[in-house]
Amino acid sequence: MKTLTLLLCILLIPIHQAIAAPKLNAAEQEFQAFLTRYIAVVQPLMIKDNVASWDAAASGKASDYAAEEKYETAYKQFHANRATFAQLKRLKASGQVREPLLARQLTLIYNHYALNTDSSEKKLRPRSLCPRASNSFLTRIAASTRESRRRTTTCRRAADRKDSTKTASPHGCAEVGRRNGRAAAHPVDRHAQSRAAREMGYKNFYEMSLRLDEQEPQEVFRIFDELAARTDAPSAR
Repeated sequence: MKTLTLLLCILLIPIHQAIAAPKLNAAEQEFQAFLTRYIAVVQPLMIKDNVASWDAAASGKASDYAAEEKYETAYKQFHANRATFAQLKRLKASGQVREPLLARQLTLIYNHYALNTDSSEKKLRPRSLCPRASNSFLTRIAASTRESRRRTTTCRRAADRKDSTKTASPHGCAEVGRRNGRAAAHPVDRHAQSRAAREMGYKNFYEMSLRLDEQEPQEVFRIFDELAARTDAPSAR
């Protein structure tokens, strides 16, 4: 969702510049010049990234997943430039970028850089590998629908008979889900993530991710606590 918002803002920039030419202060002029260079690189890269993601999800082909990972990594590494992040941080801290659209674009782009400045290969790969594992899993399930139904029926009959000695037990049926989880698993340097978050003033990586996505952690917890309060009792019946 955040990536889509950034893409829409990027597409609106030329329109905004064409219909309105307000007097900009020095900081706003600097950021507008930055935007021109930024869009020239990011706009085509985002299009390639999203098209590759669509193709990979639709086809499940290894070549399409490789293309998705290539563009996803390039996109994140582009936003991992420390010098550029320092420039954006300075402009944001100055409070001088006041023109509404420019200010909003500065916030969105700053958040992207803040989340990716300390990116490494270990932190980049899981987002593309997990959908790949899940989609491959679903493709395998779709290719053997008849066998899956047969196994499910056998499991249900065994459960109805309460015959725990049968190999086709409900626990056996869950094995396919566990396989999917193991396939999607990938080592992530969580210590590095947390260290980077603390260096930026956050408690941990998860708080940083929520706040840079413009979500309030306490509000998120409140929503889930309310959900639990309303559903725990009914679901226990």
